[in-house]
Amino acid sequence: MWHIYSSVALVLLLNTLGCAQATRDISAADFNGKNVVLFITDQERRVQYYPDGWIEDNMPGTARLMEQGITFQRSFTNSVTCSSSRASMLTGLMPAQHGVRYKLRNTMSNNEYPQEDMPTDVANLATIAQEAGYTTVYKGKIDVFKGVNNTDAKPKDLERYGWSRWNPPDSGLGLGLPEYGYGNSSEANNDERYMSSLASSEEEVEDGLEGALQYLRTVAVEQQPFFLVVSLVNPHDITFFETDNYYVAGYNDSWTEGDIGLPPTVNEDLSTKPKAQADFNRISDLVLGELSTPQVQRKYVNFYANLQKWVDQYLVQVLDGLEEKNLTNDTIVIKISDHGETGLSHGLTRQKCFNFYEETVNVPLIISNPVLFPEARSSEALVSHIDLAPTLQDLLGGKGPKDRFEGISYAPIIFNQSKSVQDYIIFTMDDYQIGQSSPPYVDEPNHMLCIREERFKFCKYFDPAREITKIRSEFEMYDLLKDPTESINLAYSGYTRTPQENAQFRRLNKRLKEVSAKRLTARRREHMIDLKLNLKEPLAAESQFDLVGNLTGRPIGSGRLYLTNLFDQPGSIKFKIGSGSGVIRGNAILNAAEDAPNCSITSGTGTYKGIRGSIIFSIRQDGSATLKGPAYHKLRDDGQADQQVIQDLEEENQRLRKMIAAHGEGSMPGNSAMWSVAKSGYLNKYRPRATSSLWANTWEPRYVIVRSGSLMYYKNERDVYRYPPRGQLSLRGTFVDVEGLKRRKYWTFRVMDGLGVDLVRLSTESHSEMTAWLDALEDSGCSRKQYGEKQASADGEADDVVSGSLRRSAVHGSEGDFQRIQSGYTSDQSDMGTTVTSRAQRGKGGQASKQKDTKMKGLGTGYDGCVPVHMHPKFSLLSSERIRVSDQSGMVTLMFIILAAANFRLILENMIKYGIRFNPFTFIRAIVTPSGNVSLLLCWPALGLFAGIGLVIEQLAAAMLRRDLMKRMGEEKKEVMSSDEISKRFNKRRKFAESVTFLLNLINTSLVLLVPFHIITVTMAEPLPSFGLTMMTTVLWFKLVSFIHVNWSLRQLKCIDPRRRWPGESLSGSEPLAVETDDMVYPANLSLTHFSYFLVAPTLCYQLSYPRSPRFRVRWLMRRIFMLSAGLGMMLFFFEQYIEPTIDNSMKPLQEMDWLVVIERVLKLSIPTLYFWLAMFYSLFELWLNVLAEITRFGDREFYKEWWNATTLGEYWRLWNMPVHKWMLRHVYFPATNLGIPKFYAGVLVFFISAIFHEVLVGVPLHMLRGWAFWGLMLQVPLMWVTEQLKRHFQSDRVGNAIFWISFCFLGQPIAEILYFHDYRKSHQFQ
Repeated sequence: MWHIYSSVALVLLLNTLGCAQATRDISAADFNGKNVVLFITDQERRVQYYPDGWIEDNMPGTARLMEQGITFQRSFTNSVTCSSSRASMLTGLMPAQHGVRYKLRNTMSNNEYPQEDMPTDVANLATIAQEAGYTTVYKGKIDVFKGVNNTDAKPKDLERYGWSRWNPPDSGLGLGLPEYGYGNSSEANNDERYMSSLASSEEEVEDGLEGALQYLRTVAVEQQPFFLVVSLVNPHDITFFETDNYYVAGYNDSWTEGDIGLPPTVNEDLSTKPKAQADFNRISDLVLGELSTPQVQRKYVNFYANLQKWVDQYLVQVLDGLEEKNLTNDTIVIKISDHGETGLSHGLTRQKCFNFYEETVNVPLIISNPVLFPEARSSEALVSHIDLAPTLQDLLGGKGPKDRFEGISYAPIIFNQSKSVQDYIIFTMDDYQIGQSSPPYVDEPNHMLCIREERFKFCKYFDPAREITKIRSEFEMYDLLKDPTESINLAYSGYTRTPQENAQFRRLNKRLKEVSAKRLTARRREHMIDLKLNLKEPLAAESQFDLVGNLTGRPIGSGRLYLTNLFDQPGSIKFKIGSGSGVIRGNAILNAAEDAPNCSITSGTGTYKGIRGSIIFSIRQDGSATLKGPAYHKLRDDGQADQQVIQDLEEENQRLRKMIAAHGEGSMPGNSAMWSVAKSGYLNKYRPRATSSLWANTWEPRYVIVRSGSLMYYKNERDVYRYPPRGQLSLRGTFVDVEGLKRRKYWTFRVMDGLGVDLVRLSTESHSEMTAWLDALEDSGCSRKQYGEKQASADGEADDVVSGSLRRSAVHGSEGDFQRIQSGYTSDQSDMGTTVTSRAQRGKGGQASKQKDTKMKGLGTGYDGCVPVHMHPKFSLLSSERIRVSDQSGMVTLMFIILAAANFRLILENMIKYGIRFNPFTFIRAIVTPSGNVSLLLCWPALGLFAGIGLVIEQLAAAMLRRDLMKRMGEEKKEVMSSDEISKRFNKRRKFAESVTFLLNLINTSLVLLVPFHIITVTMAEPLPSFGLTMMTTVLWFKLVSFIHVNWSLRQLKCIDPRRRWPGESLSGSEPLAVETDDMVYPANLSLTHFSYFLVAPTLCYQLSYPRSPRFRVRWLMRRIFMLSAGLGMMLFFFEQYIEPTIDNSMKPLQEMDWLVVIERVLKLSIPTLYFWLAMFYSLFELWLNVLAEITRFGDREFYKEWWNATTLGEYWRLWNMPVHKWMLRHVYFPATNLGIPKFYAGVLVFFISAIFHEVLVGVPLHMLRGWAFWGLMLQVPLMWVTEQLKRHFQSDRVGNAIFWISFCFLGQPIAEILYFHDYRKSHQFQ
């Protein structure tokens, strides 16, 4: 026995020593001198929502690194745009400190946009490695600087940062095909170029133009230790999914194939999240196209997965290249990505902007070396991009100070000295432009400041200029332990937080402020700054001032703001410089004395270094004058004010003072193209097409700007800095005509072209204001029609002197429409012999006008009979040249009147012919007292009994599963048989148990249908109560089938791993927002309470938990109940008053086969049938289901989608009845496709089942099964194909929508109703 114990002890000792060797502590000395390969991908998130083992099966390069390296599961980016995140990765600084806040684009100049290159005077990975004696080489995408004057960057440009042998051009600075990572042309395929380019000459080798692989195989061995960056583009090509260049680049349908399913939050409602997220999704759909169907959505996620697999093959090539040169043991390989990809999570969100979700910020990070990491290691520590630089400094033996980084080294984690180094990471986003040179942009608040802790995540969305704009900040807060999918925003105003959650909210908010003040401030030396503010002629100013805030990248300091001779007397100023994230604001005292030509800044804050956008001065003196315009900064080393600049400023400010005196309270827009502004402000604009809507206002306030040669208008003043104008027109060759006082309140004038066509019609409540606008229009090139001025009549209305002038308004919507109007015949002279005068010709005080008016009262004036009336060629209003820009709103009004009159005539005709047939009490009696049919009444409690039996059967199945699992566990512990034998015995028991369960469920669900249907048929029950019972029976059957199917699926999954949380269970990562159930897992869901809730909830699909509404609204519920009663009454009215007599009158022609009369009857029946169907739809889907949802607090109330916009019948069936649609997809379509049935036949199966139940719902209550409903539904399959082909032929959604409505109104319901009524009458012998 002793030798046995000795052997065992020896084995244990060896194992212990082996483990100690495998997990031995390592130090910086082990890393010093080893080569480094930093492999960077673009837009690759850490693998999420993929099947287990997906990395091992599909990403062999990543798997090799993980096997011999340390994987950081919680590695995060600190910003999401490529430029800002890469700059943080390279420098160890936050965007507020390195200055690269915005995505760099060659098409966006630094003078017009807040574009900042990464500074060259801060430490980065290259300088850190060089300090440790490394040769630094960069291959691939860099995207942190632009070439000189926005040209393509050269290798020497990257050498400024310490990197050599770069092989440009860069990727990401432009848009379109040249930015692709993959491609089959010379324009794209950047990743292949970065990896496999060959230097064919000695000169090219010396210049370092080879790809990464050639470098490793040739030069690398001689340059050890080397620090090589291999930075690739993919999987960033997901941005180009199904865009114009998608197929041009070489992508095809095979790239979208795969088994990756949609993420669990794909259908998430973003209404509880900061509005920037939904706004970004809207813009994404606008720019990139909508992903409207699940099929397209699955293609998207599988395209992304295939891109991940594709870029991983390049990692394999790098690893093989190292092995080829025996460099593997001497090289540390690091894989990282700049940011992630939401991948349609959280309500179909794409890309990565304006959110802080794990999908966006959690990126792969693996540090690998077979010698240092003989076994796989994993860390759950929080690390981020800014931590990489200080970490590599510790690993490589860098000599620089550690406090030059904002990040924290996680080398102690790698050295096994600590499990974590920080308890939170920081994230910011200021880039509201995201590489777009023009709007639409996401609305404020669109700046983000966030922290991520072990359990909680907290984010603030804010407007940097909120003190001026008064835009309130929005917040996000997630409990990642209870809500790993980040569905429940605990900071949402409509969410009721618990006391514990409230405490956490206050703590996190306080911590966020502390982090902002401590870690997002400038880390640079103090220096004087001269900031030159150029207002493009009207004003220029040079300034130095105290700055407190996130100003980095350039030296910062203090000084004074020069505003000399702005006013004659001293005054106080509040100033704001910049827009968006580029904002500096403060207070100043203005001193106008000649010997002190400056104002001292008394306080101020700044949040951006690269000043771009507008400068706004709100001057407190004798009123206010607002000036806005572009600004830029200039750095001076001596910190002294340039006296020549001050002298220039004095001259410029003289012009400024004159402008303020001339324009008073006018304001100037902050667009550089609008600086010669004559006047701006709010006017009422006439909208002629608003008459097409009964509730639209024809006059709406608009912010109007008149400048030299043009007029433009916006919805409001704020839109001037965000969006293009809603309308814009050139004032050349135009005329302004004064209409006078309208409605005793509004002074009205209009701008017309040379043909007399109205271009825009405006009004104001002030006569002096109108005069100022007329002067501004004249100054901007618009002539005044002297005759066109009107005198107000006694009743306040203006008398139209000229009846011949056309008053046809142009399309008031876009600049292009105005240009189309003005591209026709134009003239510098007005029509009708009108005299065009300028303000100078009219003379001071309008004396010339008065004299002219006096002359016109007698003979010989411009109104004599000899005056020409035909002055210019003009098109007729309905000609093709003018109909598109002429106002046709009166025709639309006429159509509404004709429609109303025609329907009113039909109502009168019906009343005269049939009288009042509607009697609601008849239906109430039929429902309440169904002719003493006791058996029919007993069917209702029988349905409850069958439902209870279904619950008991599932509880029995759960008990059998628990028994089988316990037996398997016992057999495994005893080890009396092999694992294969245990599995066989377990599978045999499960097969028997599931067979019993299936048989019991089959009998129960069959009885659910057969018993009520049999009672209805045998007792010849009345149609109305029979229909109610049939409907409830069908609903219960659907619910039971879903309940059975879901529990069966969970039992199968529990057989695989009983302890794992499977989809739908709490904390599984795919459960919905369920505030009522903290922990719901199988089989805890098989309770009477839970099952009863499902039975009354407005859904057919069972799941373990449901999204719940936060509160119960009593008054809202009472209103819906009242509206439901009215809707049911309207349905009965349409049926009794219109449908029934029309069908009755159709019997004779149908029996006589008089087809013309039958067609007339069908057409006559289509309108009331449509009204009946719409009333039924609104009452059932909008009112009844919402009533149930409110009572049960059911959260997901998308019971239908926009089916009325359907362009084919297929779209209609997918949109109009979402409960049934979701049930069919979940329990019929997808199970069929999983069995290998082709998608087309799976769709036919769906319609077959639907057709059977449609026939049952109609035939059973009427006691006749004729098949009209069945075949009507089955004919939808070919009709869907026909409507799809017609839509493709006409290539118009509007035509497709018209085809749908025609088939819906005339080919379906009216014909079915006539056929069923005919057979019902014939079988019951009604006369």
